[in-house]
Amino acid sequence: MITKIYINLYSKYLLMGSGGSSYRKSSSDYSNPISNSSTGSGIGGGASFENGSEDDCINLTLETRLLSPQQVALSNLEVGDVLSVKLHASAGRIEVFNSDNELCGQVISPDIVKLANCIKKGIKFLAVIINLTGNVCDVRIEHKN
Repeated sequence: MITKIYINLYSKYLLMGSGGSSYRKSSSDYSNPISNSSTGSGIGGGASFENGSEDDCINLTLETRLLSPQQVALSNLEVGDVLSVKLHASAGRIEVFNSDNELCGQVISPDIVKLANCIKKGIKFLAVIINLTGNVCDVRIEHKN
């Protein structure tokens, strides 16, 4: 229940002023597809991060369990695989994709607003699978060099 409320609040944050367009999935809806690995160090807090510096974004690292994991997209993956991180602003979420561009799941984290603001600034991120057990997928999201 808390996760659902958080997603709804985050969706409203991303959609403020968008005019409430309907959901359509096309490649132009996404920002910054990523496919390589990198490292970074984490920062804490839950501030909006709109005025964060580029260094703050580059140093941003999140570890999270994917929300709504897609078993078919995850079925051929393993720990260590690198996934794309894309902002789907019109739907109010950040999504993770495999190399075949299949949706693996959605990102949920206390730092999701920071991540979204960094992606909006043009900073690129990737997700590395750190745990994959059945339909549970944990990832580390970090800056892409």
